[in-house]
Amino acid sequence: MEDPGQFGLVAHIEAPAKAHLGDTVPLTVHVTWTSAPHPWLLLPQSSPECSQLSQITVGMEQSNTITGGTQKPEILVQYKMLAKDTGLAHIPALQFQIPVESGTMTLSTQPAQIQVVAPLPYALVGGILAGLMCLACVVILFRKKRLGKQKINREKQAVLKALQDDFILLGNRVNTADTRLWMLDLEQFCLRARKLSGPMSAEQQESLLKLEEAFAQARYGGGPRDAWANKEWWRQVRTIFALNTENEDNNG
Repeated sequence: MEDPGQFGLVAHIEAPAKAHLGDTVPLTVHVTWTSAPHPWLLLPQSSPECSQLSQITVGMEQSNTITGGTQKPEILVQYKMLAKDTGLAHIPALQFQIPVESGTMTLSTQPAQIQVVAPLPYALVGGILAGLMCLACVVILFRKKRLGKQKINREKQAVLKALQDDFILLGNRVNTADTRLWMLDLEQFCLRARKLSGPMSAEQQESLLKLEEAFAQARYGGGPRDAWANKEWWRQVRTIFALNTENEDNNG
């Protein structure tokens, strides 16, 4: 009596480890052999159906592969299954009868398993994706806004640093520069500082008004005639615009 082992006939199931409820699940039985007195005819005797899987279609085809220069024929039994319920699907050992000269012989596979899980509802998936996209947009906008503020702060600090340096330079020049020209330079400095300063108190405004009168006199050839007076105006500017200098009396 002939049996599959004589011909090296082997059958194994290829199936995915997991499927989602409602999916069409491919399941393939690969049948190979080492010798054959004639072409094999496979007659399915069982189905891979179980409580989680329902058979939709079954088809069979011959395939040939070449490995190491040797041609290896193969029969593929291809099932399409419907995942109809969740849980662990136990696919039973599938049996095939093969007609031979002495009658028939039976070829069996090993059992297999597929985990059928419930998919996330489309509305929930869409909501999660939409939420993630909104969160990403908020993060990007917040980051851009923060970077923009940082850039503005850096630029403002650079302008203030340059203004501070110019003010100290004016203090260093007070004893050597022409008094009238020095006052005109101080006027230009005040115009720049006024654009960057915030609201002023009544006292600051009054001091600034006196400064503007001194500047007007300097433009027409009047005003302070000595470095000491100019130094006092320099100190007045420092107070009006709340400028910090490490050494108040750099030059006396």
